[in-house]
Amino acid sequence: MRSFASALVIGLLLTLSGPAAVAGPADGERARFGAAVEALRGGDWREAARGFGAAAKRGGLLADYAQFFLAEVLARQGDLTAARRIAERLPTRHPESSLAPLALLQAAVWASRQSDEPGAESLLRRFLSQFAVHTDAPGARYLLGLSLEAQGRGLDAARALRELWLTAPASAYGEAAGDRVQALAAAGCAPAVLNAANEIAVGAFLAGRIRYTQIAELIALALERVPARALDSIETCVDVDAETRRFVEGRLPGGANATAAGMSGRTCR
Repeated sequence: MRSFASALVIGLLLTLSGPAAVAGPADGERARFGAAVEALRGGDWREAARGFGAAAKRGGLLADYAQFFLAEVLARQGDLTAARRIAERLPTRHPESSLAPLALLQAAVWASRQSDEPGAESLLRRFLSQFAVHTDAPGARYLLGLSLEAQGRGLDAARALRELWLTAPASAYGEAAGDRVQALAAAGCAPAVLNAANEIAVGAFLAGRIRYTQIAELIALALERVPARALDSIETCVDVDAETRRFVEGRLPGGANATAAGMSGRTCR
């Protein structure tokens, strides 16, 4: 995801070649903002943060750009939490800004770098809901597939990537999505079994039906008993997902096969 984010920022910097490239505000404000841009391009993060932070506080016509680049500088300084917070808020504060969709993508990338894949997924879905026809939508769909895959949700990842593959097959992201779909297929259905068994077992634990240690037992049993097969289609993986859920549910207390699994009447206390 990092290279995707870098491409966004580089593209914006190329459009801001200096103070004269920004039109509209007073000359002094334009000059200060241009100096911050040059500091960012030159790698002077402290000066860039100072300049963009001041511009963001002043508001005005450049406030959305100032906030976007301030977030980028903070990320380069290692403060991903602050960077992400600014980027997530930009679309709400500046809904008409052309930077609003890019800010959401940046925030998703930073969430992933923080190992917060559920957060990244949420931001990417928000982007696709609000900016479905944006030119970066294929990239967002690809990142969504990677995020789902990183969460161990192979079936959901395959669905997202296949949709991209079918709707934009000739694009770079479409081709990459096709490669990932094939890689998921080569891995077989074990990830789908693992994910489905985990969801049912964790849900049973939270409902007080099994002990915490039984989560791993049920997952291991599902991996052992659910027939292995090649992931030759999304339909196959859907079938495996449903079969796994039935298998695990049947071995919960009160289920048809609970006694065989050694779990009859065993609940969390």
